[in-house]
Amino acid sequence: MIRPFITALLLAAMSAAVLHPAYRRVTAWMGGRRNLAAGVVLLLAVVVILVPAAGFLAIVAAQAFQVAQGAGPAADAVQQAISEPGWLDRRIAALPFAEDLPEVRVWAAEKVGQAASAVGGWVVAGLAGVTRGAINLLLLSFVMLYALFFFLRDGSSLTRRLLYYMPLDEEDERRLLDHFASVTRAMLKGTLLIGVVQGGLAGLGFWVAGIPSAVFWGAVMLVLSMVPGIGTALVWVPACIYLAVTGQTTPAVLLALWCGAVVGTVDNLLRPFLVGRDTKMSDLMVMLGTLGGLLLFGTAGLLIGPIIAALFSTVWELYGEVFSDLLPKARTNTPPAAHAPPARPDTEAARETAAGPVGESPGEPPHETETN
Repeated sequence: MIRPFITALLLAAMSAAVLHPAYRRVTAWMGGRRNLAAGVVLLLAVVVILVPAAGFLAIVAAQAFQVAQGAGPAADAVQQAISEPGWLDRRIAALPFAEDLPEVRVWAAEKVGQAASAVGGWVVAGLAGVTRGAINLLLLSFVMLYALFFFLRDGSSLTRRLLYYMPLDEEDERRLLDHFASVTRAMLKGTLLIGVVQGGLAGLGFWVAGIPSAVFWGAVMLVLSMVPGIGTALVWVPACIYLAVTGQTTPAVLLALWCGAVVGTVDNLLRPFLVGRDTKMSDLMVMLGTLGGLLLFGTAGLLIGPIIAALFSTVWELYGEVFSDLLPKARTNTPPAAHAPPARPDTEAARETAAGPVGESPGEPPHETETN
């Protein structure tokens, strides 16, 4: 029954965790009137966040429509250009290391043509799916805002009721809640900030390079920047190839340098401080959570997935601490001690060992035996 709205409910819970400090202050300012305070915080969130985001998305949607209309002709133009006799030979001859390249001209022309056609078809199909899902997006947005109101107003009681059924003491429950709040704030603050910076810089580079619909491609890279390391490269690398194929070699080189040196550096510099420090997760765990969330929850999973991965890590650590007495001791890879060589019979230790009976306590002196 609620399965279609799980994504909206999770986003509402994340937003409530971020907005809860503001809700507490507004509630105190309004004399404890929780309904009014939740409504004011929700209204401020809509005006400050959602209205500008809606305006930006309107521009992105308009440029997405232009991209959809131009994707087919652009792919045809690329395929026609690379099919021109001698085109690939001229491009290879212009390279400084042309004499070292193997004879792969025919193969390269065929593969580039297939890639251009595939990209054009993928863009058209993807944008058509986005258009069909507009009504579904509006419905999920309404459910998210409606749930956010109740999560703000009744979040504390709902949390206590949920934790009541968990076999944890108060300290562990508080640790779990604090980690959820810190991870949520880190993902929303850090990931979105990195995405805005990377998408803005990359979109600026696209605009300077003369690529149409730069705002749309900047928005695409904003979303893909949530994938650590390779996110924005999934867009700007094909764009550089497109510029080089269509004869715009200088813009292609400059765009590659800009995106590789500047846009990529932003991710490497900011992500460890804004995301990794609070989540205490490696880039591998963040990437797995991001891609897994994308497969399960769609675009919203880019935020939901890493948070679930971080909570899983926290619960795993709590489990190990709470039930440490019941779990088997960790095995070590220390090699077994080498066996000591047998003592010589004429030593005092050998005589005492031979004289002492089995089971004699260590502190009791050995009994002497008579010798014949």
